[in-house]
Amino acid sequence: MNREDLLKKSVDRGVADETSVGTVSHLFYVYLLSALQRGQRVEIPNFGTFGTRVVGVKRARKMPYFDPEKELADKVNARYTEL
Repeated sequence: MNREDLLKKSVDRGVADETSVGTVSHLFYVYLLSALQRGQRVEIPNFGTFGTRVVGVKRARKMPYFDPEKELADKVNARYTEL
């Protein structure tokens, strides 16, 4: 699911109008990127944690990672074992 799909589903379900959902998703994206660039972790309850790890010996680079919550990982794994 990409950003367009998320916007469409939110509007179809009547969560909010398209401009509000678009603004909130954009602000979240900007906040997430700026926090990761500063080396901070972003934790979302019942979803997971975004962060960066230093990779490489000669050139240390920050690589982003996502660590899902156990419940989310179990749901995703259960869905793919049924395929």
